[in-house]
Amino acid sequence: TLILTGHLWVRVYVPESWLGLIKLGEHVRVRVDSFPGKDFDGVVEQINRQAEFTPRNVQTVADRIKQVFGVKVRLPSDDDRLRAGMAADVYFPNVK
Repeated sequence: TLILTGHLWVRVYVPESWLGLIKLGEHVRVRVDSFPGKDFDGVVEQINRQAEFTPRNVQTVADRIKQVFGVKVRLPSDDDRLRAGMAADVYFPNVK
């Protein structure tokens, strides 16, 4: 979900096995449901140093019990098409 706090950003949760493939400052692709097929540029701004359980708003019980790491991705705040609260998917270049 996109969040607006002076800067537009999205928080995603990734499994431990992805940590070696994601780097601070890395450019990523972000897609939102409102613009299917349109990629927005994002930059990895933060990778949590501590694991946490998947947030409760994840859809399935099986996914909620997994431990994950939060990753914060900054988006361009000057793009009027993006709005806080939009559902988003983040695609990391080194993760297949």
